Amino acid sequence: GSYLISIGDVSGKGMSAALQMVQVRLLFRFISDSVNDPKEILSSLNKNIFKYIRKGVYFTMTLAEVKDKVLRICRAGHTPLIYYSSKNTSCSLINQKGMAVGLCSNGLFESSLEEYILKTEKGDIITFYSDGLTETMNSARSEFGIERLKELICNNSFKTPEEIKMIILEDIKKFRGYAEVHDDITFIILKIK
Repeated sequence: GSYLISIGDVSGKGMSAALQMVQVRLLFRFISDSVNDPKEILSSLNKNIFKYIRKGVYFTMTLAEVKDKVLRICRAGHTPLIYYSSKNTSCSLINQKGMAVGLCSNGLFESSLEEYILKTEKGDIITFYSDGLTETMNSARSEFGIERLKELICNNSFKTPEEIKMIILEDIKKFRGYAEVHDDITFIILKIK
């Protein structure tokens, strides 16, 4: 069988953004019950957001269908995935085209979506994350950044996803110090067995 992994970020902050995310999730669940092709799901979400969710709401999302070590990935304006290849022992970004859901309803969204097929091997790691992670700031106002995240994944690739998660969280805490938190930190680590 196959399953879907998704990560997303809705525009705005606070309670209204949280409520909109609940609506988006319901819509997503409803659509993905009958469709499991990432491109089709995102296209359907984009069509329906204008019908069911109030105007001016948009969100970014990365959606991947996982089936037999093969990922079909579509990215609607969200942060690029980090892919660690155990064969090459290096991290690269999966950074294909795609715009945020809810920005336009005239077919431009569908034509902007690019599907990426990733054939993985044992030991490969795929990291989905929100910009709240890479844009975490310290008191000197410098950002945690994507390179630092890639380095952490590369250096700890032999560990379990749970261990890598703890290392990333620990490093963010150390990096941030006493600077205040501006955004939520969300990430998913998938390691191929």
